[in-house]
Amino acid sequence: MDIEYAQVKDLLNRHSALKLLRAEHAALLCRFFDEVFVSSGALALPESELISQLSDLLARINDPADPEIKRDAKALIKDWSAERLQFLRRFTQDTAARCRHFFNPAFSAAQYIVG
Repeated sequence: MDIEYAQVKDLLNRHSALKLLRAEHAALLCRFFDEVFVSSGALALPESELISQLSDLLARINDPADPEIKRDAKALIKDWSAERLQFLRRFTQDTAARCRHFFNPAFSAAQYIVG
C-alpha cells in the first residue's frame, strides 16, 4: 500500500479524533474530557459546571508565576463549543440557563490513540 501525501494531509484535517489531538491545548482537552466525562460517567453537563471544573483543572496544572494556558475556562469552553471545532456539543433545553454540553464522540477514538 502506498501512502500518499495528500491522503494523509486530508485525513489529518478531516478526521475528528486527529483534529482533536492536533488542536491547541490538546493535552488539556484530553485530560479534561477524561476527568469530567469518562471517569465520572457523565454524559452531559451544564455549562456552568464545565467552567467550574475546567477552572479547577487549570489551577492545578498552571504555574501561577508563568501559566502555560493563559485563557480562562469560560473562553476555552466557548471555543471548544464553537461551530468550527465542536469538541463540545452544545444543546439547549427550554431556557439558556439549561444549556448543557456533551463531548464529541471523536474523543473516544482520540483516547484510544493516546492510551
